[in-house]
Order: sequence, then C-alpha cells, then structure tokens
Amino acid sequence: MIYKTCLSYGFDFTRQPVPVSPAAHFMIGGVKTDLNGATTLGGLFAVGEVACTQVHGANRLGSNSLLEGLVFGARAAKASLRFVAKHHHKKMTLINRRLTFDFADAQALGDREISKIQKDLRRAMWEKVGVVRCDESLREALSVLMSRYRHLEGCHLSRRMMETFNMSTVAILIATSALMRRGSVGVHFRSDYPKSRGRDWRRHLTLSQRIMNSFDFDRPLAQYRSGLSV
Repeated sequence: MIYKTCLSYGFDFTRQPVPVSPAAHFMIGGVKTDLNGATTLGGLFAVGEVACTQVHGANRLGSNSLLEGLVFGARAAKASLRFVAKHHHKKMTLINRRLTFDFADAQALGDREISKIQKDLRRAMWEKVGVVRCDESLREALSVLMSRYRHLEGCHLSRRMMETFNMSTVAILIATSALMRRGSVGVHFRSDYPKSRGRDWRRHLTLSQRIMNSFDFDRPLAQYRSGLSV
C-alpha cells in the first residue's frame, strides 16, 4: 500500500530516495480534565486528542491515544450522563459573564483578510515552532501570533472569525509552553539546549488565559512560575 501510494505521487523508492518531512500528528497536552473528562467549566467535557489526561509522557504513542479514546471516552460519556441527570431540571445560566460578547461594536473581517491571518498562523507555527525550535524562533513566532490575536479581538461576528481566533489562541499556548520548556525532552528539539532536559523537566505546565494575556517576552520567565501548576 505504501509503495503504491508513493508511485501515485511519482516516487519509486526502489529506484530513488523518497523526500520526508515532519507532519502534524498528535499534540502533547490540551484542555486539562479530571479522570472523567470534566473540565473546569461545568458541563463541558473533553476527551481524545483535545484533552490533557496526562496518561502520556513527553512522547505521545499510539497506544496512549487508544487509551484516551476508549477508556476516557467511556468515562466522559458516563460522567456527562450523570451531569445531565443531576442538572436537567435546573435553568442553566452562564457561569462567567465574561464569556458573552458585545456585538454592538464588533468589527467584521472579510474572507480574504481571514484567510491571510490563517496563512500567517500556519507559517509561523510551521517555520518557527516546528520540530527544531529555539528561544529566538519561538519569540519571533509569538510576535506574529500575538499580533494576529489582538487583531482578531472584538471580531466575533462569524463562525470563521471565531475559529480563527481559537486557532491563534491555541498557537500562542503551544509556543508559550515551548518557550518556557528550556530543554529537550521529547517530540521537539530545543537547538539552544541540545544536551539539557531543562530544570524541573518533569513539570507539567498549565497555562491560563490570565497568563497568556499578561505575557511579556522581556520579563524573566521565572516570574510566571506562580501561575503554572505542576
């Protein structure tokens, strides 16, 4: 099957080397949950690749993904049923009023501008936050990502704009975590720390919206430790 697929793209690996490049697969980490897939937002459950159940280490393996999908999928389903049974008679209200948006002054972006922002996000992540990373590349990426994030703030009039805003949010969280991880443990390689795992390399980093909004790249990273959980 692999041989036939390569031939369909014009490559015969019995005669010539096949070009290989990294591809997006699994993300280490995600939305933090408990053992039943519950997040910190009541009624919201996360499971699978989007969730951080911490059953995997620095390298995410296929067997771990099966564990998350099968075991935690079943646990999350049962927990959500219990949640509905307990709260179905209650009138649900927003837990946090900051989750609402005021559309009165919101700006609309055209499809061309949204496509340009998505392209900028992809390029920054591919070129600066790839398999090989360093302090300089991560800061350059974050400069682009934060710029696009701020440009999108207040622009929530369409599904595509909100999806793009979420893309920039996740990208910033990934790049910020990588910047704080001063060492090479698994999945990616810090070229500026080639032989170091980094201080407290067993630490699990948890970033909040507060940390992201207040992040100052000129400020010592150690000052943010109080906002991270282990």
